[in-house]
Amino acid sequence: MASAGFGLAEVLLASGVLILVVASIVSLSRFVIRGYAVTASRTQALYLAQEGLERVRNARDTLSTDQDPATDFATNIDSLTTGSYYAEWRTAPFSHWEIVNGPEPDIILGVGGIAFTRDTRFDVPDVDLGDARLNPHVKRVTVTVSWTESGQIWSVSAETYLTDWKPEA
Repeated sequence: MASAGFGLAEVLLASGVLILVVASIVSLSRFVIRGYAVTASRTQALYLAQEGLERVRNARDTLSTDQDPATDFATNIDSLTTGSYYAEWRTAPFSHWEIVNGPEPDIILGVGGIAFTRDTRFDVPDVDLGDARLNPHVKRVTVTVSWTESGQIWSVSAETYLTDWKPEA
């Protein structure tokens, strides 16, 4: 005798497959959303690292055009020992970025409430420049931005080299 409908075994099998497919879609969706959130945070961190480098460059450019030897960048770049610094906006005696010793005191809140910390390090590059005509006042600047997301610590870094670009008088 032929059956006119589905039997219990077929219904259970179809339900199991449907549950498996739905669970896979939900799991994949969660994975994609988490990946998107980390990617968005990484993009913010890269912008913050670039901003840190630009602040240091602005400090160099402002102080390189300064006529006061006490604040001239070429005079002071050699005083930047290996360690943490940050660029701070100053308004006296004129508006400018100034390199300050120590870790950056502010936590930067990003989109979604992610707390970023930025560490700017100066050191002497350990590369052979090979040309005595190059300016000896060279510093490597590395900005690292860190944050915690999904229980994991993430970080990105950006690096550049600074010299006194201003021609000597």
